[in-house]
Amino acid sequence: STAAYQQFPSFPKAFFHRVWEQFGSRGQAALFVARAGTRPVAAIFNTKVDGRLYYGWGGLDRDPEYSRLMANYLLHFSAMAWGRTNGCTHYDLCGDTPFKRI
Repeated sequence: STAAYQQFPSFPKAFFHRVWEQFGSRGQAALFVARAGTRPVAAIFNTKVDGRLYYGWGGLDRDPEYSRLMANYLLHFSAMAWGRTNGCTHYDLCGDTPFKRI
């Protein structure tokens, strides 16, 4: 639903399975999911390369009842804590966004 909302194509499941085979099997990837009760309301998938944790993909339930929870922020902080515990010194949000430009 996030891809549709932001009008970009979504990756096929096979892509994520391949990334998990390459990174997750060696403890270099993590999927973080936030739930409200049993409902998943946000998720992010990150990969670790050397001392850097890269935010790769994320999604957010845009239903007003759940989007107001801002669970994606919780997930980013959880990812940073996981990265620190696993030897990372940097968290890279990737992409080209205005706040990252010099």
